[in-house]
Amino acid sequence: MTEDARESETPSEAPKQQNDLAPDEEPGAPEPGAKVASPEARSETLIERGQRLQASGQWRASIGAFEEHLQAEPGHAEARLGIARALRRLDRPAAAAHVLGEGPAPHQDDLSYATTLALAHLESGDPQAASDTLSRLAPDQLDARARALLAQAQQRIGNHAEAARHYRALATQSGEGRHWLGLAHSLEHVGERARARDAYRRALDAGDLGPASRRHAEARWETLAGHRR
Repeated sequence: MTEDARESETPSEAPKQQNDLAPDEEPGAPEPGAKVASPEARSETLIERGQRLQASGQWRASIGAFEEHLQAEPGHAEARLGIARALRRLDRPAAAAHVLGEGPAPHQDDLSYATTLALAHLESGDPQAASDTLSRLAPDQLDARARALLAQAQQRIGNHAEAARHYRALATQSGEGRHWLGLAHSLEHVGERARARDAYRRALDAGDLGPASRRHAEARWETLAGHRR
């Protein structure tokens, strides 16, 4: 039978749905052994729904699921992180920082939570707040990503000596061109031109810079080496 044929048929009386009970009917008690979802289980379903929506790129819809969870459990870290992820993808980093910043203080002692909050602050143009967020963590708690964000924040607020310290540790450990480039930039700002020149050279030798970064590093290295084109 075609779709048009099915639609043209006059349906017989529709089966009664659970929500269409007659006025004198009431839903019975759950059968023995039937599982009734606890509030915690229902809340977890909201978290899973939000994560599933994000996995399919439905960022706006995911916010609703996570916000509904927060109504029942305002301090839930994953719900706040989920909202923040969506807001950042929707180019609303300041709103993401606000949602995370309103979370309980212990959340901000967690590396993943603090890193996401610092990133939102950086994206919204508040490097001081990003630096403050990560500086509250113990130094041995920082991983490479958090340290790189802290170095970037320090650099943006003009604290180049501290930025250079972090970039030097990162570059020595990773050997990545972007870390050598960050180190070179801050060394140049504190007047250590010879070390900055060497760092630019290391950034170029790493071979992993993008075209724009490579052109910048080449130009600065040549200038500091005294070989202007």
